[in-house]
Amino acid sequence: VVDVARDFGATPAWVNATDDDGLAIQAALSSACPKHAVFIPHGVFHVGSTVWVPPGCSVFGAGKHVATVSTLAGAFSPDPAHPVVSLQAGGTAATPTFVSDLVIQEQVVGNERKIDPAAAPLRTLLEVRGQVVVRDIRTCRDYVSPGLSRSIAHTLSMVFAPASTVSIVGAAAGGRFFGLSLDHVAVPGAPGGSLVAVNNTGLPVHLYQCSAEHLVTRAMVVIFRSANVHLHAFKFESAGGENTPGSSDGSGGLLAAHGSHNVSVFGGSGNYGIMDPSLSRDIFFSWGG
Repeated sequence: VVDVARDFGATPAWVNATDDDGLAIQAALSSACPKHAVFIPHGVFHVGSTVWVPPGCSVFGAGKHVATVSTLAGAFSPDPAHPVVSLQAGGTAATPTFVSDLVIQEQVVGNERKIDPAAAPLRTLLEVRGQVVVRDIRTCRDYVSPGLSRSIAHTLSMVFAPASTVSIVGAAAGGRFFGLSLDHVAVPGAPGGSLVAVNNTGLPVHLYQCSAEHLVTRAMVVIFRSANVHLHAFKFESAGGENTPGSSDGSGGLLAAHGSHNVSVFGGSGNYGIMDPSLSRDIFFSWGG
């Protein structure tokens, strides 16, 4: 096992809160994979650009509450199309890329009720383009409020731009996802996004015991021109304010599928208040497939 801190000099935030640890993490991945597994220890490790995980690589952290890969506010690429962590295409079902026990977060300038998109464009936190096994990953955003002496951390994932927290995209993408913890809080007037987006895939995608909560205006899971997508024991919960008729921060729907085939949901639980009658807030909606 290769340790990004011990073997490649990555420093957690309590040692150095302003350096780019992405360089050390990327060097570890490029050097060790696929022969050796890569370990990310306890701490917040800041990255200044996308971390590319090679096909067939195994990456694991010290835990989905204590080992964090995070952007550094103002230092990441201004292009929101750049994901924080990208699992590259390649590998097979027998030798998938394996990622587990991590927090993936983005630092956002602002506060929990309002953000400045120009200062901190929101982006995909985990992008999957190959065959993978992903286990116990939590996404969140860390709010850095100007004028305060310390950051205000929220263990909530918030996507206000039309982007997805987890994106599974392309003909080579597929695999199994266990225990994703994806959360969202309500912000009035926010345009919303999706928590999981499956886009133009054909290989089987299985989401086991995932938790998706508090999406504002759109479906939590969006499946577009894909096939063989299965949700097992999915937990979904409405946004705050859903008990107020006409509220702008009511619940998003669970699943929207367009032009997709063989999509299934087995079991799970849901929590909804007053549903908005608009298309985007149907619990299930499917068309053209």
